[in-house]
Amino acid sequence: MRFYEMTSVGPIHRAEKPGHGHHVRAFTLIELLVVIAIIAVLAAILFPVFSAAKRAAQKTASISNVRQLSLATMLYVSDSDDISPLGYAFDARPSGGKWLWKDYVAWPSGWPQDGVHDQPDRIANEQVHWANSVLPYFSAQAMIQLVGIEAHDPLDSYDPHPNLQPMPAGISYNGLLHAYPSTGIESPSRLPLFWPAFGRANLRGFVRTNPALVCLYPIETGGPCRYNPGAPAQSGAPQGGGLFGTLGTMWIYSKTGPIVRADGSVRSHTFGAVIHPGETDRTMDPYRHYDEKGFPLRFWWDGMYPWMFRPDYDFSS
Repeated sequence: MRFYEMTSVGPIHRAEKPGHGHHVRAFTLIELLVVIAIIAVLAAILFPVFSAAKRAAQKTASISNVRQLSLATMLYVSDSDDISPLGYAFDARPSGGKWLWKDYVAWPSGWPQDGVHDQPDRIANEQVHWANSVLPYFSAQAMIQLVGIEAHDPLDSYDPHPNLQPMPAGISYNGLLHAYPSTGIESPSRLPLFWPAFGRANLRGFVRTNPALVCLYPIETGGPCRYNPGAPAQSGAPQGGGLFGTLGTMWIYSKTGPIVRADGSVRSHTFGAVIHPGETDRTMDPYRHYDEKGFPLRFWWDGMYPWMFRPDYDFSS
């Protein structure tokens, strides 16, 4: 016996030809303008929100990076009899050697094929610099970059070594701590150890210690290079130390930037809370005056060293 499925088929609806059937009303010019205006308003509201969220994510990533740098440095100090990392490359020579206190150090060492930084002697001289000496203690070279910030070439651009690529570096070291005993720091919870010394900028392929001790002479003639309260860091030098200029505004993430303190704590620090001609609080900000875009104009100085970077400063006044 066969069974057949019975279906009920209704009338077939055919597509109407253009010009026939129901008329579709087009938007008027006024209506289109209203829609465009609404979209523009929503964009104006949402774009700053998205931008702020992006900056917040970059800020969080940078703080995470410097936290790893902080832990690495604490391990280094522990393995070095509580002596802080060296701030400068060392030009070894028979006449006593000289600290390269104002020089850029290749990051990573040996990448630029420039006839200087790629030479064996120079590479060896740079191994004592903090970026290289602390490197074995942290997981990636990206730990000293400011996330999401443009990289600048502090020197001429060079072809990189086939096996090495230039890395961005936006975090610098408090050079007044060069070879300084960590137990001798007066206020480790307040003293900057690492900070964004060049503002809203990464150095492409190079690092530089800032602030720096002014050590002009070979050790044989000028003696050791070290923080010396109220006196030059090296015999015969005109001053103890100073700050190099920034490459960008200090308003890195909004008006803040990441700082590692000498006790290893990490926080987002506010820069330029007061605009020129007003003066900042010298216990809170390394720069005395800022312009309306957050660029520093002058730094706090005690006549010999940058004020709030001094290892013996107690931050009480």
